[in-house]
Parts: sequence; C-alpha cells; structure tokens
Amino acid sequence: KQWYQRRVAITAGQATTECYKCDKIAHTKCINVSDFVRIESLDYCVPCSKIVDRKYNPYKILVDSHQSSDDPRFYDEDPGALPDFIHNASNILQSCKSFSTTQFNDLTQNLDKNTFSSYFLNIDGNQTNFDQVAFELSQFKSPFSVIGFAETNTSPSLSHLYQITDYTSYYQDTYPEKHKGTGVALYLHHMFNAVVIDSLSDTTENLESLFIKITNTERPITVGAIYRPPNGSYDGFLTELELIKESLPAQDTVYIMGDFNVDLLNENPAVGKKKKVPTATLR
Repeated sequence: KQWYQRRVAITAGQATTECYKCDKIAHTKCINVSDFVRIESLDYCVPCSKIVDRKYNPYKILVDSHQSSDDPRFYDEDPGALPDFIHNASNILQSCKSFSTTQFNDLTQNLDKNTFSSYFLNIDGNQTNFDQVAFELSQFKSPFSVIGFAETNTSPSLSHLYQITDYTSYYQDTYPEKHKGTGVALYLHHMFNAVVIDSLSDTTENLESLFIKITNTERPITVGAIYRPPNGSYDGFLTELELIKESLPAQDTVYIMGDFNVDLLNENPAVGKKKKVPTATLR
C-alpha cells in the first residue's frame, strides 16, 4: 500500500508524519521541507495550520488520544485512564483565550472598578525586563488590582528602583547567595490597603512565598505569590505548600499566583512516577 504527498511515494513501513487535523501525511525525514507546520508540539499541513486556534495546551494530545480510541494515529491498546488533573489542566488551557492589547482594552472598558483582577509573570530578572513589562502594563486602560512577579532577582533593599505608578510594592527576600532565579514580589493598586502576612511569607531552597492581606474590602482578601526553584526538592515544596494551605485564613477570599515549575507530563524519578499534584480549594 502506498500514499503520496507532493508526488513522493510513501511506502508502508516508512516513518510518516500526519496532519493532526486532516489525513494528509509526509515522510518524517522530509518534514522540514514539506508543507507541514508544527504548532504546540503537533504537526499540521499548511492549510490546516491557518485555521487552527492556537493555544498552549501540551495535554491536549493525551486527552484526545484517550477520547478517540478508534483514531488510527494511536496504537496503544491499553493506555489506561488519565489522571483527573490532566483532564482539568487541558480543559482550563483549552478554555483560555488570547487578546491583543486593543482587544483587551475593549473587553474591559466597562468593567466595574470594584472587580478584583490579577496579573502574574515570571519576569526573569528585574534588571533586564522590568522597564519593558512596566511599559506593557501601562498600555492597559483598566489597571490590575494586583501584579505578581517571580524571579525578580531583587532584594527588598533595591525594590525602590522598580516601582510602578499607582502601585505599592512588596518584595520578599531573595535566597542567600543566589543572584538569579530567586525573588517574588507583589504590586498592589493604591486603591487598596494591605499588610504582609509574615507567617505565610518565606524563602527556602524549595519554595519562595509572599502573602499580603487586603483590609479595606467588604470581605478580606489574601493574595500570594509563590515560586518553586526547579533545583529544589519537589517533596519539600509539596510539604511547605501544604503548610501554607493549612494556614490560609478561612474567612478570607484567597488568590494564589505563581510559577510552580512542575511538568505534569514528566515522569522523571526525581519528581516521582506517581506524581503528587499541588491542589487547593480556595474561596
């Protein structure tokens, strides 16, 4: 049996790559010179690539393969049930939408000023990227209530160098003797008053956290920024995160932002084959 793509014969048994959306195929060894495009780790023919709704969702291919047992592209006879968190993560990412700055401003122009909103980014160093991020944030017509950063590489003593107009900044200590890949910060809009929750804020080799309590809202709001250094202990991170969860104020509305550095698709023994996933039920 043979298939043809661009007049080049493909013989059964040869490695092939198939468009994820339609039935077009090509020699895998020729994929770089054929009319195929890779989007989010999946291969598409050029026509299909133009109509694909581009989203970051590395779990989609796993979920699709389990939901389409008759799909000839998947040959595992007993793939087993996927963990719920894979389905949940895929659903969340698949529901996400991207907007240009103009589209976002149009969407939020009539937003109630009392609506609480948040923005989080791994800034990968204030010294390198803060000015650009601050400029991008200034383009939004509706300011975020709170802004969180990870990997600021900035100690509280230098936080005055990195200020955002109309915001109060809160910086956590960086890890001792570490100059890159450390430091979390929160910026709170000046319409709110807050205090740092010292009991929830700490810097260890496994987890960096900073929590504040907003006091001038109808119901108190606790906001936290969390960062997991990838070279720390994953089990240690889970233990420390569980302690934070157990200590969260039950009467508050709680928002947690962060970069957990957890690859749910990675079966690295260092993380554990039966991976525990950090979860929380928050109000």
